Amino acid sequence: LGLLSAEMNIQTINSHISRNNIRPEINSALYEFLWSDPRDGMTGLAHNKARGGGYVFGQDVTEKFLNRNNLSWMIRSHEVQMEGFQRVHRGKIITLFSAPNYCGQYGNKAAIIRFEAHMKPPFLEPNIIQFT
Repeated sequence: LGLLSAEMNIQTINSHISRNNIRPEINSALYEFLWSDPRDGMTGLAHNKARGGGYVFGQDVTEKFLNRNNLSWMIRSHEVQMEGFQRVHRGKIITLFSAPNYCGQYGNKAAIIRFEAHMKPPFLEPNIIQFT
């Protein structure tokens, strides 16, 4: 089912996404990435009815994708988080949202992520900083 398929790799994804799009076409690779969200408690993929596009995906999809691409985490954005961030799928997906009180009405915190230069794999761990 598109780019979230466990068979996809980073190089293929990069070749399908044009970063110069201001408004991605419906059902394009960029559209799928922007409107797809991880969900705990499910397996596989399902259409993302809440957003009207993209998919929701379970931990099994995350694990297969990370393993195939030799990645430790997926760090994403484009989804409001009341605490500024959220970790799901056993901490393998980190969603950051860096706009506090989004649109002046959500009352959410914001967060950024920082990796410390002195830390090297396998001891590398993201440092998430919250602010209002």
